[in-house]
Amino acid sequence: MPTLVTRDRYFVSAMEIVTTEGFDNLRIGKLYASVGVTSGSFYHYFGSWKGFVDRLFEYWEAQQNDRLTTLATVSGDAVARTGALTEFALGVPHDTEAAIRAWSHTGSTVGVVQERVDRRREKAILSVVSAVVTAVVTDPARARVLTMMGMMGMSIIGFQQLRSPVEEREMCQMLDEYQRTVLAHSDDGCSPEPDRPRRQT
Repeated sequence: MPTLVTRDRYFVSAMEIVTTEGFDNLRIGKLYASVGVTSGSFYHYFGSWKGFVDRLFEYWEAQQNDRLTTLATVSGDAVARTGALTEFALGVPHDTEAAIRAWSHTGSTVGVVQERVDRRREKAILSVVSAVVTAVVTDPARARVLTMMGMMGMSIIGFQQLRSPVEEREMCQMLDEYQRTVLAHSDDGCSPEPDRPRRQT
């Protein structure tokens, strides 16, 4: 009896292949084997390889947008907000995203999706970083500098290109240092020490 799989199963398998073996090794035969189906199921869902790639990145983009929606709802004091930014940055699937960035350089539509996700991410992060900085830093010039620092550190893009695979401990140290730097300018009694549970490394 044929194995029944969902579209999402194809997407998860494809991302696993891209992450562990690179986008060059994402081939239709390998995907069939990974999912455990024959070609009929694939073409029923997607029609063509291009149709699959388009749906794959719609799926990936929707996941990123869901995470951004969660970030946009963050409230509370500066400690809570910077802590939420750190958790957001650590929660990005860095190895997968680094592989997708490599794929985006091939001139395919992948680059368009990646750029769109990056722009939305920057906008969401800028909103939270600006709210944190302006709440604790009274000098406008210093606030602008700290906001730019936060954008560079929290946007992930440069870090993924510098470190592949991403070392979570190193990223934690960088993000915690930024949190301490911002909160050191606070006049409302915020503790400059991050107070959040550590992930296992």
